[in-house]
Amino acid sequence: MAVRWDPGTPALLPAIVCFADILGFRAKTECALESGKEEDFLLRIKRSLEKAYDLVRRDRTLDGTVDSLFDMKVFTDNIVVAYPLRDVHFELGEPELGTLLMLFAEVQASLASDGFLMRGAITFGYHYQDVDIAYGEALLEAVDLEKSCGPPRLVIGSSVEPLIVAQLAAYGVDGWAPHHVELVEDPQDGRLFVNYLEVATFGDFPEVPINFECLAKHRKHVCRGLADNKSNSHVRSKYEWAATYHNFVCRTLADRYSLQHDEWVDDEHPAFGAEAQRALDYLVPDVTCPPECTPRLLDARRLCQRLGVIWPIERV
Repeated sequence: MAVRWDPGTPALLPAIVCFADILGFRAKTECALESGKEEDFLLRIKRSLEKAYDLVRRDRTLDGTVDSLFDMKVFTDNIVVAYPLRDVHFELGEPELGTLLMLFAEVQASLASDGFLMRGAITFGYHYQDVDIAYGEALLEAVDLEKSCGPPRLVIGSSVEPLIVAQLAAYGVDGWAPHHVELVEDPQDGRLFVNYLEVATFGDFPEVPINFECLAKHRKHVCRGLADNKSNSHVRSKYEWAATYHNFVCRTLADRYSLQHDEWVDDEHPAFGAEAQRALDYLVPDVTCPPECTPRLLDARRLCQRLGVIWPIERV
């Protein structure tokens, strides 16, 4: 049974919280007003937000029932989703975190494909939320991280990292965990962030075909952002980060399914490899990024080292 907040007897509950907003929304609105295209922009942003927020509304209920799995608050360009944990000691928050990681990967990819970059944070802590109020330490951490003027990413707050370490430990040293698809690391500050473009384009490959349309749209808007902001270094840096991340995802796909990979042993694998190599046709051109700025795959040992924990750890 889903855990829910009761407005009649409000109480703080342990929860995973995501706070996110659209970068540059005010500047885009002002530009539309100055150019006399305010209604065109209104229609564009309305369509994009409805599509993205409908993804959240779709996943709020379990099997079509009226019970909400999590609470959602929206104000135009920002959104707060809070998911109270059912059993933090036994499940370690993995069902709730996994749901929000996959959900916001879809949301972020949907907005990015329409030309809107999203930034925010996913945190853990005591929280209360109803139709009128969002309140608690987890929300404060998420808002602070979003306001830090970082790149267009959904970062994982420090409060969530110990949960992730415990979740990874439950899979064992050599065990596969979905975290390795859903999360990547920004080497510039060590922060994990939601790997939205991989999840949206080839998270289920080879069972599901690669979504090259999403890759193409993402590249188109990143290239446009780079071209439109040549004289605005502050905004351009956001698109440079997005371009570096985009190319990382394309190269990761191609490398993971390399035609020379030792695991290609049956007749289907070369076909998968050939499809994966097509991702290299969608690279953002002229992106020069030093290795220390290129995203890297999640590494449990490196995360533990940063947290001062010895890997492998045993689940208590």
